[in-house]
Amino acid sequence: IERFDILGKDPVLSLEMRVGEIRNVEDHPKADKLYVIKLFDGKRERQLVAGLKQHYTKEELIGKKVIFLANLKPAVIRKKESEGMLLAVSQGEKVGLLLPPEDANIGDLVEIDSFPKPTEEDFEIITIEQFKKVKLEGKSGKVVYRTHILKVENSPIKIDKNLEGLVS
Repeated sequence: IERFDILGKDPVLSLEMRVGEIRNVEDHPKADKLYVIKLFDGKRERQLVAGLKQHYTKEELIGKKVIFLANLKPAVIRKKESEGMLLAVSQGEKVGLLLPPEDANIGDLVEIDSFPKPTEEDFEIITIEQFKKVKLEGKSGKVVYRTHILKVENSPIKIDKNLEGLVS
């Protein structure tokens, strides 16, 4: 009962953030700024559409471990299905992906300092509007929710390119 009360109070606990590995990157056939990305989530390969073309080359992305939102309602973006969202910090015109600690395993769940450890049963499909209500921020090289640090296996998540700002 206590767990339900906590989940009912804080929307951050509805975010299923996980470690994934980018396996392939293609140009989106119908959009200049988008990539179509194949990401392995530890169990299966997912397709994501991401607006990273101005910020990363295909070579920089392939093989990279990243943090992604796993329980976002699938969407069709310019006729390509996207099953999740890569998480990144934007600072002005710059974008830096959220990166797990070096020793993180593909599929590991992101935890939030001093919040209950999430379990598979905690997550339901969420909308982009629900995600946008949760303000995650890049500060001093760490990702925080209010004052709580986001971690994987007790090590803080990093921000590529040392950017600071809101996570989107």
